Amino acid sequence: LFAGNGRYTPRDQVPMSRTALDTGTLDVRYLSADRRWSRVRLIYAAATGTLGASPVYRQYDTATLTVRVEGPAVALATDGEAPGDGTVFGFRALPSALRVYRPPADQSAL
Repeated sequence: LFAGNGRYTPRDQVPMSRTALDTGTLDVRYLSADRRWSRVRLIYAAATGTLGASPVYRQYDTATLTVRVEGPAVALATDGEAPGDGTVFGFRALPSALRVYRPPADQSAL
């Protein structure tokens, strides 16, 4: 499962970049593991660049997401940190909630 803040591109492959962080949108991607040969399909799709057409790949945008894990608690990694184990995780994106500071485009104005 991947849930990222903002829309990532490319839409049909592994998420690589995004143009905005303040859209209030979560880019959600996951692989269905309940279908026969789903892991083999994933490896094939990744190797051939056809992940977006794979029947085990799902991608959608939403403002909120709740994930419930059936079975024992699992670790959640957020930006490389693992805050703890759990079975229910909630995510939400708020429009314009994150302020991003950067230098002006014209550095000669400084």
